[in-house]
Amino acid sequence: MIEKIMNKLGYMKLSKIKIYPSFEAHKHTAGELADKICYYIQYERFEQPVVVNCFGYLTDGYTTYLIAKDLKHKWIKVKKSERS
Repeated sequence: MIEKIMNKLGYMKLSKIKIYPSFEAHKHTAGELADKICYYIQYERFEQPVVVNCFGYLTDGYTTYLIAKDLKHKWIKVKKSERS
């Protein structure tokens, strides 16, 4: 029941987001991650959204996804992409 409500509000469980191997292969610098974590701490929101396609694959916002995962978030606000 809670999952249906959260989905209607535009949230998705982090564990349900699928990641393409090309995203996992990209290594982020410590500085890049630190800047985005500082933004989250300062503004209590993520700088960039997580975008998923109609199949549940992440298409943008991988760094945001990684930070949310590190911060032990269970849910994250997502934008749905029209493209697959």
